Amino acid sequence: MRKIILATLMCITSITVIYAQTLKPEITKVIVYYDSALVKKEAKVNLHKGENVITIEGLPASMVNESVQVVTKGAMVRDVSVQTTYLKKGDAQRINALKEKLESINNEINAKQNDIQALNTVLEYIKKGSTSPFTVAMTAAQMQSILQLIEQHSSQCYKKIATLQQALQKHKEEKERLEKELSLLNTDEATKSLQLVVVHTGQDNATVMIQYITGNAGWNMEYEVRTNTETQTVEVVCNARVYQRTGEDWKDVSLELSTSKPFVATQKPVLNPWYLDVYQPSYYYKESAKSMKLRSEDAAEAPQEAEEMPAMQEERIAFSFQIKGAKTIPSDGNAYKIPVAKATTDCTVRYATVPRVLPYVMLEGEFQNPFDFPMQGGNMNVYLDGKFVNSFNVNKLYVPKDLIPVALGVDESLMVERKLLSKKTEYKGLVSKTKRIEYVYSIKLANGKKRDITVTVQDAIPVSQNEKITVTLINKNSIGANIDNEGKATWQVQLSPNQKKELTIHFAVEYPESIQVSGLE
Repeated sequence: MRKIILATLMCITSITVIYAQTLKPEITKVIVYYDSALVKKEAKVNLHKGENVITIEGLPASMVNESVQVVTKGAMVRDVSVQTTYLKKGDAQRINALKEKLESINNEINAKQNDIQALNTVLEYIKKGSTSPFTVAMTAAQMQSILQLIEQHSSQCYKKIATLQQALQKHKEEKERLEKELSLLNTDEATKSLQLVVVHTGQDNATVMIQYITGNAGWNMEYEVRTNTETQTVEVVCNARVYQRTGEDWKDVSLELSTSKPFVATQKPVLNPWYLDVYQPSYYYKESAKSMKLRSEDAAEAPQEAEEMPAMQEERIAFSFQIKGAKTIPSDGNAYKIPVAKATTDCTVRYATVPRVLPYVMLEGEFQNPFDFPMQGGNMNVYLDGKFVNSFNVNKLYVPKDLIPVALGVDESLMVERKLLSKKTEYKGLVSKTKRIEYVYSIKLANGKKRDITVTVQDAIPVSQNEKITVTLINKNSIGANIDNEGKATWQVQLSPNQKKELTIHFAVEYPESIQVSGLE
């Protein structure tokens, strides 16, 4: 009897009790890369003695399984597995509310469009009627009264149309946003979950920390360059545009922006030799079943070489920006602006013109990268003395202290005009005739400012690409320009307030009459 009881007790003690529970950890930190994000989560959990199976649901479908890491404090992780399931994201109440809003906005859009059409009809009627509203018997005062009435009604119509178009644009933007949200809610979307097997090690309370990399997220830099021509300075503002559509909102999280690229190869590629040989055509043949069998047997007998693992290296290969304070980035795919850095530095402002291409004097600026990190590619919005000038994409990396050029637009207070003053053609020789064309160009400049300025002027002098064609610069000694091997002539023209100056280009082109020359004006 004692032996039976003892055996029974041993069986009972050998049974491991497994407890299951679902956990919803909170996002504590997100490191955003250019095309992905590293999400860190944390949660407290109450453990039972033995093994505890913990399920963490609602993870992004774009989560990279191989990137998942789980760490526990006060317990031991025995196993981690990733599962994929399909959920209906749609919330019926939210979907119905969005549909009602969309219907209301569509009605508003239709009403605004009808109002605009009606006003345009009125304007068309006024235009047609304004050509013959008068009679011979009318006095000048009556005619003036009618004209004022037409002008008044036309002005009112145009103002109403402008107001309606602004409201219409806002309705269309709101409609686009609602349709985007509705499409997300109406989509059957995959989701992932983690199943953890955690062993009780003596403490009933433990902390579970997980992290993983997910796609459908990223950031890019946007710059604001505000140039002050009075102080000759520029304020450079760096803003990050962060977006994500992972399926879970990042609410009040610690945010870090990194220039690292986790999915780009980290090892140096192997450079193979570059061989040249006489081309040999390749012939296709079908391998017989017997030879395939023999080859597979040989391969099976061949010893397998051990796979060489790459060496692990730790070095600084990227820059990161730790954003101050908690940030919220909803999972709606929209880009949210986050200030990153701001600095003011000196800016060299200069005037330049290429009148052969564009008959304007352009204002250019140049400043050094004022930050201790490289300015990566991104959109740059340029302002001059508080007014928006233009926007362009920076497609180059500028390290600290690099000079960055920026176009500041056309200066309307400066004038430039390029004209062909004369073109003379003459022929030489009796048998083999030579054609000579003599050109005289004028470039006029005028300074409408109240201060001295210097303008860089560029123009082109023809360069012969054939020994039969000869180009002679007639006013070489008096042209006053630096001319490079490509025929680009550059002047530095100083202009006092209200001063005008004229530059002259005088050259001749000679070639046999029997040939046709391309590129002549």
